[in-house]
Amino acid sequence: MQIASNEAAPTGVTGAGSINSVVVVASTTVGIGVGWFFSFESGGRVYPHQVTAIEGDQLSVAPRLRATLSGPLNFAEPEVEGFLDGTTSWDLDPLAHTGITFTISEDS
Repeated sequence: MQIASNEAAPTGVTGAGSINSVVVVASTTVGIGVGWFFSFESGGRVYPHQVTAIEGDQLSVAPRLRATLSGPLNFAEPEVEGFLDGTTSWDLDPLAHTGITFTISEDS
């Protein structure tokens, strides 16, 4: 799947209504597409999510929210926090042609 960059990403979210799997954005959703990834920070941890549907200023996301939204949504450079399971030494030259598969385990 190819994900395009989003130059018109929202710069903030409204707290009211941002629960479970719905995020209400404070700015326009023009340019955001279904399948886009974003992250936000809350309580010193980073939470990654993916947009599953868009209706007006509401983004349906997966997985459901597990933390209170306390800052901007990061669509430009989404972050993932966790540990890589499996092999962690890679030769980048073959990866450029064959791809890469890995699993990220959430820190509990």
